[in-house]
Amino acid sequence: MTKKKKGSRLKEQLPSNRSSYDKQLNSLRGYAIASNDGAREVTNKTVAGIVEIHEGTLAYTSPFFVSVGLVHKTNGQYLPADEVIDFNLAYSHGDENAGHKLAPILKRSWFGLTLIPKLRFKSLSMQEAITTLGVRAGADDTYKGRLKTLLLYLEEAGLIEINGDKISLTSEKLPVSNKKPGIEDEIEPVKHTGSNTTDFPPRNSKDGVSLSFSINVESSQFASWSPDRIAAFFSGLSQVLQAKATLEENQTDM
Repeated sequence: MTKKKKGSRLKEQLPSNRSSYDKQLNSLRGYAIASNDGAREVTNKTVAGIVEIHEGTLAYTSPFFVSVGLVHKTNGQYLPADEVIDFNLAYSHGDENAGHKLAPILKRSWFGLTLIPKLRFKSLSMQEAITTLGVRAGADDTYKGRLKTLLLYLEEAGLIEINGDKISLTSEKLPVSNKKPGIEDEIEPVKHTGSNTTDFPPRNSKDGVSLSFSINVESSQFASWSPDRIAAFFSGLSQVLQAKATLEENQTDM
């Protein structure tokens, strides 16, 4: 009689299939709430009572949280990561991108490290992404639903976009313009001291235009300027002084 071949054990912890994705997120928030924003360790029983699910269901959900680092376990009690606390706080204030607070942890998770580099090369179909994660976790097609939940977590964190059957990295905002800033774009408004340190032109002229101004730039402002910005500032100032010198020379010759 031929013995049945035992299925291989998973190489990585997967989300539970006994709880919907939305309930998993609620459970995650529950750890932040029950712990009073990380002030104390809590039990699954306490968290389950807050989010109104069976304690046994949470017992199947928490191992994934612990394996990823969203929740830390010590002596049978749990403490949420700082990112989970931030996630719950943002959620409670109605931030529609609250899940982005989880990005630092999920980006370095085994499934984040597996999928994101591939997506930097090209977009993947849903099946390609699931297969990629399945190979890494040692999971066959019977785990397809749980593998897909991993994609939902990455999407929640703002790391990937799911458009129908297409999986891609989240689009980055591009600069509005590639125009290199000139001095007129770079120099911030300066303080006026009230004293006329430069007269331009220096003499009263019947046909000329009299213009007086004062520039006072504090050293603290220079500290935040880029080298190109500083160079642009002094270049512009040099042009002003050169123009002043030229006018003085012309008026002397008259």
